Formats: sequence, C-alpha cells, structure tokens
Amino acid sequence: MIYASDVPPGAEELSLIREWQSLPSVDLVYSGPEDFRSTLNKSLMECGILAGGGTPLFVRIDEDGSNVAIWVRYEKSEWDNYNSPSEISKAPESLKNGLKKTIGCYKLPSRGFLIKFSPEGISATITEMRKPSTYVFSPKDTYEVYLDGVATSMKRGFHEVEGNLFFVGKEGMSIETARLFQGVEMIFPVGREIAIYSSGKLIFRDKEYRADMRPVGFWNGNVVLPNRVVGKNKRELKSTAIDVYEKYILEASGYIEAVDGSWRKKISCTPLEWYWSGGKLYILDICGYYREINLEREEVIYSKKAIGSYGFDFLDGKVVFVNNKNFCVVNNEKVYGDCIRLHNGYALKIEKNGIAVLGRKLFLNARDFKFVNGSLILVGDNKVWLVRFKK
Repeated sequence: MIYASDVPPGAEELSLIREWQSLPSVDLVYSGPEDFRSTLNKSLMECGILAGGGTPLFVRIDEDGSNVAIWVRYEKSEWDNYNSPSEISKAPESLKNGLKKTIGCYKLPSRGFLIKFSPEGISATITEMRKPSTYVFSPKDTYEVYLDGVATSMKRGFHEVEGNLFFVGKEGMSIETARLFQGVEMIFPVGREIAIYSSGKLIFRDKEYRADMRPVGFWNGNVVLPNRVVGKNKRELKSTAIDVYEKYILEASGYIEAVDGSWRKKISCTPLEWYWSGGKLYILDICGYYREINLEREEVIYSKKAIGSYGFDFLDGKVVFVNNKNFCVVNNEKVYGDCIRLHNGYALKIEKNGIAVLGRKLFLNARDFKFVNGSLILVGDNKVWLVRFKK
C-alpha cells in the first residue's frame, strides 16, 4: 500500500490505509513461463494477497502447450495439482484454488488511492479501484532544451534531427546532433557500426588490427592503407587508395577495385569530389567530368561534363554543381567562399579555425571531411565528428 502526497493523510485516508494493511503481504518467489506471471499477479490480487514483501510464497508452474501443472507453498502449507493438471484455460481458477488452500482468500477493499504526479506537485485522492494505488504521470507538453548549444522549445516525444533520434522528456537537456569521438584519429562507418583508428591500432567489435599508418578504410577484416591491404587479403596496391566504401576501393588514379583484389576498373580521372550511397558512387574528377557508377554492375550509368566545377549536390533528384562563380545557394541565399562543398542542401566552408556546416554550426579545429552514405565525417586534431544527415 502506497500513499504519496504533498499533504499528510486525513482520517478517511488513514482508515483506508489500515484496510489495505490488514491484507497478507508476501514475497513472491516464482518459477515458470513468463506468460503466466501476469495471470499469477491477477490471481493474487483477486484473493486479496499483496505481493511486495513479507513471508515467502513459492509458486512453480509447468506447461506443455495445453496443460498446466501448479505447485504452491506458503509457510508449512503446500498444494499442487500434479495428479490432475489443469487445462491452460483453467489456470487462473487452479491458481486461486492453490492460494486459497495455502494462504486463504480475503476481501479486497473496493477503494484505493489515485496518485497524480505533475510539475505542480504530488496529490492523492480516494477512488474506486481494485488496487492499492494507481499512478498517473502528467508531464509537461514542451521543454526548453539546448540543441547544439542553442536554447530551443520542443514538444515532449521522439524527435529526429539530421538523422539523430532522441527523446525530449526533461528540462534543460543538452542534445548534440553530431556524435563526437574523442582521442581518435579516424572513424570508419561499417553499416550501423563504427571502426575506430588511433595510435597505430584499428578497433572493430573489440578486435584489434595493427596499422603502421592511418588507414583509408576498413572492410570485412581487411584494413586498407594508402599503398596496400593488410588483414585477410595481404597485397600491394597498384595506385594510391584514397577511400573505401564497403568492399570497394577508390584510387587516386581514378580506378575502383574490390578489397579482395578480384577486379579493378578505370572509371574517371583523378577524383576531385565523390560520394558513396546505396550501392552507387557519385564522382567529379579534375578533368571536369561527373559520373554515377553502379558498383554491383561495375558500370557508368550517368555521365555529364561539368568543366570548372569543384563540387556537386543533389536537388529534387537532380545533380547541381559548384563552379568557378565561387558561390552556392543554400536555403535561397547565396553563400560565398573559396572552398565550399555541398550535400543534401548543406554547405561546408573551410575556415581558418575549422569547418563551418552552414545552417548548423562551426566545428572548431576540423580540417578535413568526407561524405559516406548520408553521413558527414569531420576530422580534427585527435577527434572526429560524425553527422548523419536526413535523406
């Protein structure tokens, strides 16, 4: 029996508390299928027996899919239906019979306390019910939280911002939509998991791989370094590797090849900017050609001249280019800069003290970046940020 309120109980409340306290209270020790636990709890309540603390009550239930065997022991009293197991539909009736034979059945008070929790405080009122206490939580509808350091009013519930899911449920929450990895040199998304590289070691799923230089990528136990693959498939590369996506290696010479070395194919000149997503490679090279490659079929499915462009983005299903006009349009506003990259409507501008993701914030000391499968990886000194954009 629980009474909770900012106000001490009165005479009527004390009388009701005594009614509930007169019922036997047991410490339930249960062994059996979890499906029957709720049935057992209901049977205890209907017999006026409170579970929570007191003399141990032992209950064991076994079932074979259609029949139920029940054993009950309380102090020196013991009961079972082993000689005549019940049908599953008759389990509640058999349980109450076992409780009656060992403890007894008691009249349950028809009233209890309705306890309300709200920002204004705690209150308890007497109400018609078949339980000692029922609880109602009345949380606030909106909370002030700090989203990337900015005070924002948000409704209670689940929210997704830039691909990051979180729940707003208390005042003053601090929510960073970029995931920060401290004390690491680089991260590599592998599906929904992350491989982490630092101080000559790459760690993935608690396994450690040695690497004498910063890897370009990681896939299926193979660590890809700029000049070779180490791990399951040890071999030298014919050209410098610059990126890895799943089982594919992108090289500075414009080749892509399988991590296991089973094939290699020329797809562009030296890559200038590229983006992996959904089994495709989108690439812009220094010769001014933009191509889209289906990785499974190992073929170019779209090609376009984009002479003078040094970046690209996607808008309403079409590719758009950043060119030597030295500006791009973000949210209908022109953004100028010497080094701007685009992705999903976000502009990245490299500044002296970091990389600014326009429309979000400045990542201090970030000096490099790459896009992989809807994510932005920002690399700084001894730390890496992972930002997941909404597609």
